Amino acid sequence: MCVRDRIAQYLSEVLAIENPMEKSINLYLQHGTTLRGLIHEGYDVDPLTFYHYVHSGFGLDGVTKNDVELHAMISKLKTNIDKLILFTNSDSKHANRLMDHLGITELFDKVVCYEDLDLSVKPHPHSYELAAELSGLPSGSCDQHQLSWKEMVATGQLEIYFADDNLKNIMASIDMGWNACWVCEQGLQGPPNEGIPVIQVITQIVKVWPKLFE
Repeated sequence: MCVRDRIAQYLSEVLAIENPMEKSINLYLQHGTTLRGLIHEGYDVDPLTFYHYVHSGFGLDGVTKNDVELHAMISKLKTNIDKLILFTNSDSKHANRLMDHLGITELFDKVVCYEDLDLSVKPHPHSYELAAELSGLPSGSCDQHQLSWKEMVATGQLEIYFADDNLKNIMASIDMGWNACWVCEQGLQGPPNEGIPVIQVITQIVKVWPKLFE
């Protein structure tokens, strides 16, 4: 069962919505996420309860436990960057559960998850701003003499690298000036747009940005 199926199940079983899959997709298209659409339309939905319901339907049987290859790749990456952030639309409970299973929890400097994003989850532009600032990058609002992270990106003084499995999230990050890589398990023959690298599994990112793994 995929995330979309589980969300539709929530709409059907908890909210008694007819044609839940169609409703879920329409809300997603109109509001950016199904959850935001439900709240906008006045449904009585507790966001964390919603997320816990959706993610509780997924086992980790197909996910490698203590993934040695992934751990080694991330460890190498950390030697060449200032900070490593997990930026996810998931709630913290699910994010920590998955990181613990993979054996990579201690590698991240910061986890930015649903609880931090004020309903403005990816691909909403505000979520990227929040993630950057919660990671310690300067917003520029408190010190007029300090450049904001956006100004630093625009002038080439800061590079932000971002990988995600959702193309909308990728496009939004590019609008922010970030370097982006789309993790597409279906394995497209070519990039959806010129200049956007596509990989099938996250460990292939070494070939996309080799300078980060030297």
